[in-house]
Amino acid sequence: LTSLGVPLPLPLNALEYFDLHSAKTKNLLDLRDARRSYSPANQLEPESLAWSADGATVYANLQPNAAIVTISASSATAARITPLGLKDWSANGGTEGLDTVKDGFCILERKPGFSTLRSASSIESFEVDGVDYLMAAGEADDKSYGEVDEGKKFRNLILTPFAFHPNFREFVEPPPAAGKLGVLERAFKQFAARSRSLRLTVGSSAVDYTSPRKPLFKKAVGFGPRSVSIYRAADLALVWDSGSALEKEGCAAFPWAHNAEQTEEYTAVGSVAFKRASPSERIDIRAKNKLGQPVFVDGDACPDRGDGKPGPCPMGRTVDKRSYKDGPAIEALDVGVACGRMIAVAVVKRSSVAFVWDVSAPTAPVLLFTRHLSPASRTKSPPVAYADGSIGDIGVESVSLLDARSSPTGAAAVIFAGAQSGTLSLYEFLLPDNSRCVSSPSPRPAPVPPIPGAGIAILAGNSKTHEASFCLWPGDEAVTSAIGRAQWKPETSAIAAQCCTDGQPAPGSCRRMAKSNGGASTSVTDCIGGQESTFKAMTYGDAALKCAGLGLVLCDQSCAGEGCAYNLHPVYTRLPCPLARVPSPSLPAPRLASWMPAGRAKSTHQGACKVEGGIYVAGRYQEEWALGEPECRLMCDGLTACTAYEHSVHEAGKGSREYWRCVLVKAVVTGVVPLAKHVCFVKVGRP
Repeated sequence: LTSLGVPLPLPLNALEYFDLHSAKTKNLLDLRDARRSYSPANQLEPESLAWSADGATVYANLQPNAAIVTISASSATAARITPLGLKDWSANGGTEGLDTVKDGFCILERKPGFSTLRSASSIESFEVDGVDYLMAAGEADDKSYGEVDEGKKFRNLILTPFAFHPNFREFVEPPPAAGKLGVLERAFKQFAARSRSLRLTVGSSAVDYTSPRKPLFKKAVGFGPRSVSIYRAADLALVWDSGSALEKEGCAAFPWAHNAEQTEEYTAVGSVAFKRASPSERIDIRAKNKLGQPVFVDGDACPDRGDGKPGPCPMGRTVDKRSYKDGPAIEALDVGVACGRMIAVAVVKRSSVAFVWDVSAPTAPVLLFTRHLSPASRTKSPPVAYADGSIGDIGVESVSLLDARSSPTGAAAVIFAGAQSGTLSLYEFLLPDNSRCVSSPSPRPAPVPPIPGAGIAILAGNSKTHEASFCLWPGDEAVTSAIGRAQWKPETSAIAAQCCTDGQPAPGSCRRMAKSNGGASTSVTDCIGGQESTFKAMTYGDAALKCAGLGLVLCDQSCAGEGCAYNLHPVYTRLPCPLARVPSPSLPAPRLASWMPAGRAKSTHQGACKVEGGIYVAGRYQEEWALGEPECRLMCDGLTACTAYEHSVHEAGKGSREYWRCVLVKAVVTGVVPLAKHVCFVKVGRP
């Protein structure tokens, strides 16, 4: 993993160092069991998930490893693990710097040679113009093995420009380049005077443990990117990062909340939170309620908690408390459509500052505004603000965007959950003219066009003429495939939708791929009826409405060779049928099989078909997509080896289109396994 650039918080050789070679810990720790049972897998810690728009891929965010795993949903296997890398805080890093000094001011400084892990607490997926993106919310995280902690304060790691702290006397640094500062000297120059509490990692991103007797301290690496980032999902390439905006814009709007905090420790002794706290947490809570000398040192109370009494400090008296830790860390993030735009909302957990971006252009998001979710916290501690009802949302760990249709107020909104404040708050979005983003009345659905009395011709997708392969007639409005009407391979028998510009036939008028405005496209994501695994079976009426929605019409010409693999399918046209309709009474009555539910009870057919060995046993089934249940039944009827069929309906994701799956079973069915939107019927013979 480290050879791929994936950070390991504490590699195996790091455990050997602390267990056997560290003068500080070797006689205090026994990590033999931890080393014997060690595997890279237990160093990977999934924190959050996101789905691709088509439901085929899952992305798992590994927070301590600053990496994302890409997983195939169908095979449940990891395709790759991608490191998110380090954020560079030098002049070459594209930021305005960061604040690591606890001085009560928001002063950003660039730090040559210093970087931080791009750890993310949560990720959200969204789609723009057919391209999937992931947005990641930055939050620091480190890992521990008992007393061995990946994170160390600067003052406990580096003693002088040329020496490590005695606790790490075995560490060595690489020889400096000619005329350049060494690693220690450069770090000491940056942080020794005013940022001695800055937390640094001793994980693999900073230390090479190839020689556990003499670990090589390669560079100073901190925790947390202090930003939100957008990645292109296909290759997880970074396309945008907010840089220093969280600290810069947050401080500009709310200087009293700059890198401030209100954590679980800021509660009253004797409160419900205190009673539920662990012994060590109670010590911290007591410290926050007791004045010390001087007043403003970590763990001490303020003389006025907001009601004239000493106690936990209000947020406005904690400015810069997080500067030397991880700054504006975000845990709550959501991305979705509101007011006709793709909107992202993120909240700094400990300072309650919310940021709202328009990410409709994922490579160039626009910060729309910031809001503080608990203004009363400027002068009131949580116990005081909670008691008088003025508290807002503190410790926000979850946020959810609501479009106008799903909002309880009928207008686009966002809801925040404050973990520490125990609150839920809903805010509506307002347009520049202060109007609400309400949903328009749902238009009446367009009537489904019936098949004309003259019928419609169905062409072979690869035909360069108007010769009909077969026709559909009034009464065939539910038909979606060639099965039973023409000889066709079952896997490509579904009729494909293709559209044309009006005034056809003309060069360039065919559209098998079309943009939302009906313009020509070359992207397979724009295939009118989907492609291969995303193919959607359509009726004649569906196809006609699809074309009309794009400002197009069904074709009255050949569109062979226009893409989407529709050359393999029959295709819809608006051409009248040139064939004579054979009267139905003269058709021989089909000798179709009889069918019965697969379960023991007569009506038990809801679920997946089960055979000896389970469901979907290799070699005992055949899978087809884009077939309705009638077509699935017909296909099984025509295959001697098919003993039963299973039909199911799937959605790729929330609000996405449906996909039909047909499973042709080729073994004795022993029962059903209950699964939603699945049916199983067994063939029992022909009349």
